[in-house]
Amino acid sequence: MADKKNQRLYLMLFLAAFAIAMAFRFIHLEQPALNDMEASLALEALAVAEDGTPNFSGHIAYVGLTSMSFFIFNAGNFLARFWPALFGALIVFIPFLFRGSIGRVPAIMLAFVLAISPEMVGLSRMIGSPMMALIFLIFAIAFYDRQKPILMGAAVAMGLMSGPGFWLGGFIMTISFLLSYQNLMRADAFTLKPIADQRKFWFQSGLAFALTILLVGTCFLMAPAGLTGVFSGIIELVQDFGRGHLQPYRLIPLALITYMAPALFLGLWGGVRGVLLRSYKDIFLLTWFLVGLSLILVLPGRGPADLLWVSLPLWTLSMRFLSKVWQTWRFSKKVTIFTAILTIVSMAFIILSLRSLVNFAPADGNWLNALFAFFAGVALITAILLLVRFGWSHEIALSGFMTGAVLVIVAILISTSVNSTGINPNPHFEMWYPEEAYQTPEWLIKTIEGVNDWNARRSSSIDIAVVDADTPAMQWILRDQDPVSFVPYLPPQTQVGMIISDNQTIPAIAETYRGQDLVISRTVPWRELTTRQYFTWWMTREVPTVANEIIFWVRTNLMPNAQFSP
Repeated sequence: MADKKNQRLYLMLFLAAFAIAMAFRFIHLEQPALNDMEASLALEALAVAEDGTPNFSGHIAYVGLTSMSFFIFNAGNFLARFWPALFGALIVFIPFLFRGSIGRVPAIMLAFVLAISPEMVGLSRMIGSPMMALIFLIFAIAFYDRQKPILMGAAVAMGLMSGPGFWLGGFIMTISFLLSYQNLMRADAFTLKPIADQRKFWFQSGLAFALTILLVGTCFLMAPAGLTGVFSGIIELVQDFGRGHLQPYRLIPLALITYMAPALFLGLWGGVRGVLLRSYKDIFLLTWFLVGLSLILVLPGRGPADLLWVSLPLWTLSMRFLSKVWQTWRFSKKVTIFTAILTIVSMAFIILSLRSLVNFAPADGNWLNALFAFFAGVALITAILLLVRFGWSHEIALSGFMTGAVLVIVAILISTSVNSTGINPNPHFEMWYPEEAYQTPEWLIKTIEGVNDWNARRSSSIDIAVVDADTPAMQWILRDQDPVSFVPYLPPQTQVGMIISDNQTIPAIAETYRGQDLVISRTVPWRELTTRQYFTWWMTREVPTVANEIIFWVRTNLMPNAQFSP
């Protein structure tokens, strides 16, 4: 009876983590507007839903599911991001599936961390990120281990159709396992159970694989040409080798420190501990991290978003390490709690000092005061730990420090996840895809709606021409406008109602129009940022941006004052 209650409680904790993950991924999911990368994939799904035949990319799993959603409901930002967010929330069940290898308590802790960590939340809310590939690849391994052939076949098929990330992740995990097996001469880093009936297992998994490819790959039979995108992921991965590093090379380690600093610190600590204690599971996780980071740094075309593949082993190492540390609670709870409180106060003081460093110039005397306060905070927390260490024990000092540090880390994770996604409606500039611009189409949409309202009595719709501003994001913004044409130039005799042009392009017919420049997006010049500007962004998310402007033209006789002309 007690075992059943414990199992029920255990499952309820994972469901609670899933509810938190859903909240972080679905609140204000429509914000911000889709960037070019996201819009290009959403437009593929929209074209399928409207009986079109787009050029399919390697993300056919997303396109297939989203096209069906667009076919049933009206296309919008929320629905465009629905499936990546939903699958991203399922990451909390990865610890549940591997609880036998990770450990029951670390698995629960890991589920809650994955629900709120900024890289897991942020990339779940982005179309085209490696999140779906990560989920399906790990699920396929778990279903193989649990001898669920139908689920495994479907997961492999969905992962295969989730873009180049599936192949990169598979490459990283394969090398990691081979190194762990060959160097350690042990195959039990994560033991996979032998299959009882090989023929039945592979028949069922193959059938599930084929049916999933057939249904999702053809967008539920709406676009048979979608099958051409099934193996496009590996082609895109190979093509990336010729692109080089588009963003500054330093952004990859900077993103690792920015979004995963707690996991990096605790994970490496736990990994070194695992090596010293010859814990083969920890050694495998550490190998996974080191191999993944090395490949991401070395392979051309890789970016900060690919760090998702090293985040999972880091967090797993961290939770396994913390679960061991917290076993010392039984020695002296009062001293542990007191040490944790002092740790929280000291770390809050250190964080405030770092923020003060951003507000003052190095030549300012206040900057030196903030720097002194930072080192004073570090000295204070060191003194506290030494006093507890020699007054009681090393275990109690470490347990109290980790308890306080984890509470601070959780607060930072929640704050970063809120401020780094659409949960916070204020503009945010993240480095997952540095080349993508942050879209700000609000004023353009309001202006178009205003012109249509001014001319509501017209018998025909006002046409829109987009000149030299044809981007996926613009096409997505104007998806509900009709008629819309995207052209390289306009002949002088053209008399379209509204024109959207690049701010450097003045149409030849501009004499009969009124124009207004609008900021359509903002780009962060990551290559030109100074060290101080990077530090300021790291602490406050404030960063210099470059405004990308368009000019919105309206034919003179459609303006409000023309409506009352005799």
